[in-house]
Amino acid sequence: MVGPSIETTLELWATSLRDVKTRIRPLFSQDRVAATARQFLDGL
Repeated sequence: MVGPSIETTLELWATSLRDVKTRIRPLFSQDRVAATARQFLDGL
């Protein structure tokens, strides 16, 4: 059994992370707070 390549997995992860960041952006009224939240997610 062969799974998806690491490149495919990483691209799916990156796409999902971008989607989450886009979806949570309206929760923050200030740009700097939204940027901090995005950085926090990147750190996870």
